[in-house]
Amino acid sequence: MKYRYLLLIFFLTSLVAQSQYRPQATSGEIRLKLKKLRTLGSVLYIAAHPDDENTLAIGYYANERNLTTAYLSLTRGDGGQNLIGGELRDKLGLIRTQELLAARRVDGGIQFFTRANDFGFSKGPEETLSIWDKEAILHDVLKVVRSFKPDIIICRFPPDSRAGHGHHTSSALLALEAFDKADDPTVFPELAKKYGLWKPRRVFLNVSRFFNQSINESTPGVITIDMGGFNPLLGVSYPELSATSRSMHKSQGFGSRARRGYTPEFFELQRGDSVKKDLLEVIDLSWKRISNGKSIDAAVQKAQGKFKDDQPWLIVPELLSIRAQIRQLSPSIWRDRKLVEVDELLRDCLGLYAEVTADHYFQSPGKTTSLSIEIQNRSGQQITISKMKFLELNVDSVLNKPLEAHQQSMVNFKIRIPENIPMSPPYWLKEKHGTGLFTVNNPEYIGLPENPSALSGKISLTINGAALELTVPVLYKWTDPVRGEVYRPVEITPPVSIEPRKTLELFPTQDPKKIRIDVRALGFGRQEGTLRLVTPQGWKVLPDQATFMLERRGAQSSFEFEVQPPETSGEGLVQIVATIDGKEWRSSIEEIKYDHIPVQTLQPPSEIRLIRESIQVHAKRIGYVEGAGDEVAAALRSLGVGVIQLKNEEISAEALKDFDAVVLGIRALNANPEIRSIMPELLRYCENGGTLITQYNTSGDVAVDHFAPYPLTISRERVTEENAEVKILAPRHAALQFPNLINAQDFNGWVQERGLYFPGKWDSAYVPLLSMNDKNEPERLGSLLIAKYGSGNYVYTGLSFFRQLPEGVPGAYKLFANLLSLKNAPH
Repeated sequence: MKYRYLLLIFFLTSLVAQSQYRPQATSGEIRLKLKKLRTLGSVLYIAAHPDDENTLAIGYYANERNLTTAYLSLTRGDGGQNLIGGELRDKLGLIRTQELLAARRVDGGIQFFTRANDFGFSKGPEETLSIWDKEAILHDVLKVVRSFKPDIIICRFPPDSRAGHGHHTSSALLALEAFDKADDPTVFPELAKKYGLWKPRRVFLNVSRFFNQSINESTPGVITIDMGGFNPLLGVSYPELSATSRSMHKSQGFGSRARRGYTPEFFELQRGDSVKKDLLEVIDLSWKRISNGKSIDAAVQKAQGKFKDDQPWLIVPELLSIRAQIRQLSPSIWRDRKLVEVDELLRDCLGLYAEVTADHYFQSPGKTTSLSIEIQNRSGQQITISKMKFLELNVDSVLNKPLEAHQQSMVNFKIRIPENIPMSPPYWLKEKHGTGLFTVNNPEYIGLPENPSALSGKISLTINGAALELTVPVLYKWTDPVRGEVYRPVEITPPVSIEPRKTLELFPTQDPKKIRIDVRALGFGRQEGTLRLVTPQGWKVLPDQATFMLERRGAQSSFEFEVQPPETSGEGLVQIVATIDGKEWRSSIEEIKYDHIPVQTLQPPSEIRLIRESIQVHAKRIGYVEGAGDEVAAALRSLGVGVIQLKNEEISAEALKDFDAVVLGIRALNANPEIRSIMPELLRYCENGGTLITQYNTSGDVAVDHFAPYPLTISRERVTEENAEVKILAPRHAALQFPNLINAQDFNGWVQERGLYFPGKWDSAYVPLLSMNDKNEPERLGSLLIAKYGSGNYVYTGLSFFRQLPEGVPGAYKLFANLLSLKNAPH
C-alpha cells in the first residue's frame, strides 16, 4: 500500500520536486488548476534522452488543453557530454535527470524514465535494443503506459534511420510495440494484474525539420497545430514557456531564445483511428467519460464561478463537496488523479503553509534528530490539526489543535532514526549496473524520476468536518547570505564518509604509491573507529589499519597508506572499510551542486581501482587548456608527469617553450571563448618544437577557423562500437613506437566508443595512424592524425581519451604517453 501511494504522488503531482519546498500557487495558477479539474484527458510523449522532448508540445497540452501530460525519457542521458562541469556517465545522468524535472516544473508536465542506460551514440536500433535488453525496456514502457493510461502517445522520432541515432529509433519502435501490446493480457501479465490493461487511442509522430526539411501545413497526411498561443493565467505564450523549460538543459548547452506568435507543430498518425484537425478528436475529455461524472463537472463550474482572486478560500466548501463526489466513483485512474488534484486545490485555496525541517540534511541510523513542524492557515476557514505521523520513524501523535488564521503554529520534538532505515543513494545507482541496463531491485520504483523522500510526515487536518491529509517531505532549511532561504532534502547516510582522494591509481612502475584517504563525520556526536584497506591478492598495504576519532559532525581526519603493486601486470579493487561500534561502513558521500538543480548526493562504495601496467613516458611538464569539462588532466598525473592548467592569459609561445606538450581539453575549440586569440600562440609554440595535442571537438560550432597548421575539416564521423577492430596504418611512426610499443591489443577493454567527430578531410601533411570502423561501414582513418609543423608535432585526435583514461584503460594511457613524449622521441 505504501508504494502504491508513493507512485500516485510521483505519477500525478510532479510540478514540485519531492526534495524542494512547495511554493504557494498564485490565483492565476489556481484558476488553471480548476480548468484542469474539468478536463479528463492525458498525453504521453516518448523519446530517448533528456532534451529530446518537445517542451512546446508538453507546455501546450498541459496548460492550453489542460491535459495530464507526461514525458517518458527512456534514458537519463548518461552517455552524453557535459558543458558545465566534469561529471560524466552516472553523475551526468543524475544532473540531466534533475534538469528534466526542472523543465517539467516550468512546463507543467510529469516525468518518467525506464531502466535504460545511455551507453553513448548508437548507429542503429539493433545494437541499441541488444545492449539495453529490449524485453526489460519494453516492460518499463508498458508499465508507464498501463499505469499512466494516456489517451494518445506522441513520439519525437520516426521508427527508422531518419531518427539519426539508434536510441532515437528504438524509442519510437518501443512506443509502437507498447501501443500494440498494452491491452494484451499475455504480455507482462504481472503488470496487467497490477495496473490493468489499456489501449491508447492513437500514436503520432511529432514531425521535426531535423528529419523532414520540407514539412509544412500542406504536406499530405499532416495535422498542423498552432501552439503559439498566449496564456494570460501564466503570463507567457507557449513558445516563451517552452524556451524557459528547454533552457533547463544547461549541461547540454540548450539555452533557448523565446519566440512569439504563430508556431506550428506537425504530426503524422502512426497507429489508431484517423483524425482530421486535432490529435484528440472524438475522445471525450470531459467528466462525461466517467459514469456519474456529469454532476461533478457542474460542481467544478460552480466553483469556478464563485472563485475570487483575493479570497480563494471561499470555494473550499465546493471543493470539499467535489472531493466527496469523486470518492463515490468506481476505482479508476481518473478517480485517483482527480482526488490528488482536488487535494492540491484545497491546499492552495486555504493558503496552507506546511513544512517539516530537521537539524541537518544528513541523518544516520540510530541517531537522534530534532524535527520542527510549522503549519499556517492563511485563510478565513476553520482548520484543526488532527494528528501527525512519520511512517519511517514509527511516530504517530494526536493533537486536535485549532489553526488560527495567520498565526504561526510550531511543534518541535526529538526522534530517533531507526537502525534499519535504508540509505538514500539514487535508487538506480544503488547497485552496480551493466552497460545498457540499471539494476533496480524494487520493481515499484521503476519509472520514477527520483527517490521518494527519505523521511516524510503526514499531517491530518479537519476542515469543516472533512479530513485533509498533507504529505510533507522532511527538509533541511538554512539562510544563505547570497541566496536567502535555501532548502535541501534530508537523506539517510552512514555516520562517516570514507573518501579516497583518487578512485583510480595507475602504477606504471613497481614503485609503491601513497594512497590518501579522508574520513569525514556525517552523524551527530563523536565518531570513533578504525580504518583498513582490503587489498586484492598480490598487492600489499601498510599500515594494517588506522584509528580515527572525530569529535563532531563535519570533523575530518586524513590517513596515508602505502600500496606496493605486484611485479606482473594486472588490476584489482581495494575496498576501504571503517568500523564503528562493531559495524562496518564502506561508502563515501559525493555531492553535485549547481544553482539550477537541487543538490544531488551519491553514496558510491569506498573503493580504489588499482592498475599495474608498465607504461613509460618521456615528458615531465605538460600544459592543459581547459575545454568543456573532462578528467583527462587528473588522469595524466597518474603517469608521473607534471600537469599545469593553463589560463588563457598565460598562453604565449614564449611562456610555453619549456613544456614537453600542450593538450587542449575536449571541445576547447567549441567552448573556450578566447580560443580565437590564443590559437596563434599555440600553433607558434608547436612550430618552435612543441607538441600540441587537440582532442575532439564537435563539427558545428568551432569558434576559430585556423586551429590546425594545415587544412583539416571536422566531420560527424565516429566509431561507436568500443570493440571495433583497430588497424595500425603507420607502425613505424614514433607515436606508436616510443616509448611504448602500441599494437592492436592496446585497444582491448575500451568503453562506450572508440571515438567521435573524426576529421573527414585533411591535408597530405597529416599522417593517419589508425583505421577503424563500425560494422557495415567504411573505414574511418581520421581518429588520430599527426603532422610535422616546423620543428614540432601537431596532433588531432577524435579518440575518446576523455572516457578511457578515467576508466583506467591501459592501452589508452600507453598511447597518450607516447603522444606526450613526441618532442623527446628519437629521430
